[in-house]
Amino acid sequence: MLKRLSLLFSWLCAKPVPLSGVDLYLEARSLRASDFANGDTEIQGVGSFFCSEMMRAPAASAVDTFRMIFADVDLKKKRPHASRVQLIRAALETLVMRTYTMVDIRDTTSTKSTALKDVQNNHLDALCQALGRKTWQTTTRTTTNTSMHTLKCPNGAVSKFSSPDGYMLRHLCVNGETPIQFVAGVIEAKGTGHTTTAAIRQAYAESTNVANALRCQGVRWDSVRVPVWATNGVTMQFGVTRLLDPGMPYFTNLSKALDLTDATDCQEAAEILCLLDVVCQEPLHSLVPKSANEGPWTILNTGQYHLKPLDTFFAARDDLDVSLTHFMRLMQKLRDSDAKDDVVAPVTVLTKTAQTPASLVFENLAAAHYQIGLPAEEELAVAYMEAVTKAVNRIHHAGVVHMDLYPSNIMFRVIENPTCVPLAAIDIKIIDWDAAHCINDRFYEPVRTILSNNDEYRKRLLTCDSVMEAGVPDKAVKAWDNSLMRVLQWAVYKADWLQRLSIRNKEKLDGAFRGCCFAFLKEKEGAIEEEHGL
Repeated sequence: MLKRLSLLFSWLCAKPVPLSGVDLYLEARSLRASDFANGDTEIQGVGSFFCSEMMRAPAASAVDTFRMIFADVDLKKKRPHASRVQLIRAALETLVMRTYTMVDIRDTTSTKSTALKDVQNNHLDALCQALGRKTWQTTTRTTTNTSMHTLKCPNGAVSKFSSPDGYMLRHLCVNGETPIQFVAGVIEAKGTGHTTTAAIRQAYAESTNVANALRCQGVRWDSVRVPVWATNGVTMQFGVTRLLDPGMPYFTNLSKALDLTDATDCQEAAEILCLLDVVCQEPLHSLVPKSANEGPWTILNTGQYHLKPLDTFFAARDDLDVSLTHFMRLMQKLRDSDAKDDVVAPVTVLTKTAQTPASLVFENLAAAHYQIGLPAEEELAVAYMEAVTKAVNRIHHAGVVHMDLYPSNIMFRVIENPTCVPLAAIDIKIIDWDAAHCINDRFYEPVRTILSNNDEYRKRLLTCDSVMEAGVPDKAVKAWDNSLMRVLQWAVYKADWLQRLSIRNKEKLDGAFRGCCFAFLKEKEGAIEEEHGL
């Protein structure tokens, strides 16, 4: 786990200056692709595949995910014939046998290196030959220069002198000119002495060059999808590299490491390879003006995306690695539920750049006219509370407690209704899920510390007015959210507090809400004391 997460957390050693309203850019780098294989070298300025792996729906197969990402190709209509899938599956089964009967590896370093290289050549060349199309090319046995520079993909995470083990070609149509064949995917193969993870990390690094080259050729950023696949002759893994506006590569693992000796995994690998083949037959279109294929280039439009540095992420577990994994799984749980439209999940995790530390990347809701705080008008505030209540009920039904339902973590926008019945509707999004737990999860030390020190009033809210009859729980229950909801509901009908909670500055809003909580407690606890004659 720690080695996999090393991609994300090298910011602990060196934290760049946080971003302040400027677009992110990257310089071209000169590292070899193989430098990225072992996980010790960080790919800077990209969306880590760690996030996408945590966010992938468990129920969705790799084939289903592939079809969703390449939806414009309409793979349901253009699905490969079953006989071709079986042909490729038979080839995969044969290749596994060949890999296991390779030349003997003796103790000398030079002999071992040669034997592993033969494994790589054998299974990759044989597989591309089985696919039988000119769109699949390997570089392992050719004497031709097939560096990134030669392939017209000089800039990205890897040096222009690096050469992938193989690549996929697609026709690129530019301004009505005769289509040209252009690199559209990356293949990496390793010997059986290496893991598939090492191969796919290397392929992802090389795919950043391909993605940037396609963007520079005029392919729209949201149409750039660079398939990558990696194999060591025994296992095979697939992924895809896409871009955020205007040019930030982010990675998505489409499959686990598929065991080619397992019938189900082998079938899935064969289906994905055939789907890749279909995609390669579809032309790409250059729809925007070409740009210079040289760095530095802008990778992220910070008006469209919001960055939350990982050093501001609340660790609800004992360490940040575990907390982030827990957070991603909670997000996926909500995305798979009826609450999916109520929550804001990260798009990816941005590795550090010269301008910002490693950060969670979210869509910028402010650009879509969402705002924090309550509506200042009572009628809208009532509609706001109805929308929030329904959203929180859906979240609880999904088995999750937010734990921090301050109004600064609830964003809303007013949707005007042209029929004027009602006058307007409220659309809400709930953000900042760092402290969230599954229902009945026990609290770890970071949460217990906060609840026992700074947030003592949260316990008072739970016990006030019999919200919790059995004392304060040490685990996540709905009452932690419902107690804050009661305060908001109370404030809606208190004109002075409604005005105080309608401000849009987060720090001032948080302070006002804490004051509102104490005012609520004073009124409710006073009523309880009066009722009991205290």
